Amino acid sequence: AVLKALADFPAARLVFTGVNADVGHDRIARAIHDFVAANASRAVACASLGQRRYLSLLKMAGAMVGNSSSGLLEAPSLGTATVNIGSRQQGRLRAASVIDCEPALEPILAALKRALSPAFRGQARQAGNPYGDGQAAQRIVAVENDVLAGGSDQQAGQQAHQRAGISTVDRGARNETAPPAAGAGRGSGARRCDRTSPA
Repeated sequence: AVLKALADFPAARLVFTGVNADVGHDRIARAIHDFVAANASRAVACASLGQRRYLSLLKMAGAMVGNSSSGLLEAPSLGTATVNIGSRQQGRLRAASVIDCEPALEPILAALKRALSPAFRGQARQAGNPYGDGQAAQRIVAVENDVLAGGSDQQAGQQAHQRAGISTVDRGARNETAPPAAGAGRGSGARRCDRTSPA
């Protein structure tokens, strides 16, 4: 259904990244290979892009389409709309830039049209990421520096957490901290593009 929906956007330039190892991945890889072969002037399949090229492409894309966690984790940090197809990512937080749809032709077409509309693309750029802003490491280092500067006493640690915006939950004899989650930069896997379709 996804490939049929994409065929309805003949002006769109398409980049497919390698499929995962879920059940049925061979059939999906063959279908992508055939689609790319039939649409070689506007479509390419890359087994792997590498992290930098993948994230650069994702930032420039009109939309990310599929069922990858990258559409929920990285795309929102880059201001890119996501069409999340099916239930594979069920239960995960979603930014306002994510459109969920059923894995059928009409819902995918409707989601694609909405994602590519100027209004929604503007919304996606402003949506933010519920997984954080990518500054978790800096906050953690600031807390560690504050704790080291103020000694190791529990109250100093809690005050440092509060200054950094990190919540501290008292669990009896020990404290557990919950730092803000990082945004983009989650390992996207080694996506190296050799411009060959997966077979």
